[in-house]
Amino acid sequence: MQSVAEVFIPAVPESVQIGGRSGERVDQCITNRLMTQDIEAMVAPHYAKAETGGAGWRCEYWGKWFTSLALADAYLFTAATCERCGGKV
Repeated sequence: MQSVAEVFIPAVPESVQIGGRSGERVDQCITNRLMTQDIEAMVAPHYAKAETGGAGWRCEYWGKWFTSLALADAYLFTAATCERCGGKV
């Protein structure tokens, strides 16, 4: 069996930009939601361990928020998003 060379090379994450209405909405979400959210208020219930029941605020939302922020950082790769994730550029 003959070997075939790999020809697919994925783009660097920050080199991909979404345009049009969808791109505007993604940018608005990052700018007006992820970058402005009060992190201390988000994690306070986790540290207090006061979460009860299934209908109220749940600590799982912290993970969803942080995953969105990490993806936004890969998409934009700016000093602000990197710092918000806890890293340094």
